[in-house]
Amino acid sequence: MSSTIVPTHTPADILAQALIDGEVLTDDGDWPVTIGFLPDKFSSTAAEYEAAAVYDTAGRKDGRHMYKSGADSEITGRTVEHPGWQIRVRGETQNAAQIKMKAISDYLDTIIQQTVTIISAEYNLVCVTKTSTILSLGRNEETRFHEFTLNGTMTIT
Repeated sequence: MSSTIVPTHTPADILAQALIDGEVLTDDGDWPVTIGFLPDKFSSTAAEYEAAAVYDTAGRKDGRHMYKSGADSEITGRTVEHPGWQIRVRGETQNAAQIKMKAISDYLDTIIQQTVTIISAEYNLVCVTKTSTILSLGRNEETRFHEFTLNGTMTIT
């Protein structure tokens, strides 16, 4: 019988922390990042609407492990899953939002076996795979600010 390890944090939590660790986004400064929602605004500063959010989305299954790790070990057949994610960026100008999303996209390409720590939990972010290019959502009708998204999957151990 095999057991499933349930992580303390969601894949979106882990990816957001990796973006904070990489100094691409912040948790409380310029270009703050939230999990699962994009607030109307953050503060009364000039950049109150410039923000990002990371969402958990559908991932994909990638087969099963069918090997033995030692002479006396059993084949577990553990399924490999790659959680999905979406990053959404909102900026006051199209140029500002697009530049920030490009910086995020470029940073994601550098992630290889990165340790991400949230409080006392450690995660190995093996890799991040983008499944789309940067997508423009245009201007938000209510805020009139520009929004972009990027989608992908990742491997966490």
